[in-house]
Amino acid sequence: TLYLTLTIKAKSINNVQWWIDSAFALHDDMRGQTGACMSLGKGMIVGSSTKQKINARSSTECELVLVFDTMMPAIMWTMCFLEAQGCPCKPVTIHQVNLSTTLLENNGRGSSSKRIWHINIPYFFFTDLVRTGIFITILLWQ
Repeated sequence: TLYLTLTIKAKSINNVQWWIDSAFALHDDMRGQTGACMSLGKGMIVGSSTKQKINARSSTECELVLVFDTMMPAIMWTMCFLEAQGCPCKPVTIHQVNLSTTLLENNGRGSSSKRIWHINIPYFFFTDLVRTGIFITILLWQ
């Protein structure tokens, strides 16, 4: 890897895309591991992998914690930064692999069951951002 060149290209400076995923109950204390990366076209500009600060009861909740607690500040900062540079953002695209999380983010409580009624209101803040067109969530099949 010493002689490989790092190439970062932007297809469109206002087309921000994030890829996110989490691993449920991965650590000895049953907390999850979360990971995310951002790109504007080719190459990863921002990447992170962190242990979650709270325990989740399901993989769905684990991914909601990832979006709201871990990634929301970085995503919002990126949007504000690009707008301050004179590049108004299109809706931010978030790619993820958990179907039930994607449904919850797009439909809110309409996609929930009795198993996830314990999920707090703050996690549905993201649903409001999807409805207003600030975010677009896309399901990736493994």
